[in-house]
Amino acid sequence: MHTRLQFTLLFLFLILNTSCSLKEMIFEDIVDSIEMGAVEFESESSWELMKNALPANAKMLEVLLRNAPENTNLLTLLSKIYGSYSFGILETEYLKSEEDSPEQLYYKQELNQTYLKAAQYGKRAILIKHPKCLEVIDNTDNINVCLKLMTAKDIDTLYWYGFSRAGYINNNLDLVDALASLGATRKIMEKVAELQGDFYYGGSHLFHLIYYAARPAMMGGDLKKALNFYYKAKKSAPEGLHLAELFYARYYLYRLQKKHEFESVLEKLSQANPEGPTAFLETIVKVRAQHYLKIKNDLFL
Repeated sequence: MHTRLQFTLLFLFLILNTSCSLKEMIFEDIVDSIEMGAVEFESESSWELMKNALPANAKMLEVLLRNAPENTNLLTLLSKIYGSYSFGILETEYLKSEEDSPEQLYYKQELNQTYLKAAQYGKRAILIKHPKCLEVIDNTDNINVCLKLMTAKDIDTLYWYGFSRAGYINNNLDLVDALASLGATRKIMEKVAELQGDFYYGGSHLFHLIYYAARPAMMGGDLKKALNFYYKAKKSAPEGLHLAELFYARYYLYRLQKKHEFESVLEKLSQANPEGPTAFLETIVKVRAQHYLKIKNDLFL
């Protein structure tokens, strides 16, 4: 591991001291390679490996970013890695922690900071691509001016920007600033769904499933819409990935207080053997299913 680190640092040193034109070519090749490698990361089922590997890779990318601050591919990749780390590792550890324990407070702080960092990288990429978005990207009433500029080429950046915003909001529903940004975040995810609904395993459908199931009708909740988005998300997922079922149980079945069905769905998920191209995500599903079963008596009357 020490030798590998030395090699990586030496490689970065050589890159940062080459001519500008050659540097740009090397940067693009590295970013392309890391983007392809990110797909391989998702096939890893080792929790501890991913817990250490994701932030290490993000830091390496940040070193590269200092020398290419307007590289939108790099910014998007950082948004994805930090967003994935927030959701997959930090949020899961936070949920598992004992209520009000020092451990839980630590993970909550790390979770918030990392989601916001992921969103900031995504926002930077969008503003470089579309400078006209500068004055409206955070404005719920006017953000459509920005979103109208988005095409299929922007979907990766737009999704991870919206994903990270949504993650921060979902974990801070008691904060005014988080709730105030929900309207704009919903519009971002609606645009993702419009451009490509099945992008990243139907991630925009999962957002809407949670959005409509997690709140009462008087606050915009709608269980019929939530169920419809559940089916859309399930259809978008590859075989072996059950994020849709996890959130269906946690939010939809919980809202209806269907305890038996809740237990039935999560028991199956908790016994899964994650493997294949989405093993990391399915490991998250398994760990969270086990946690939700553990706290079921706190969720149901």
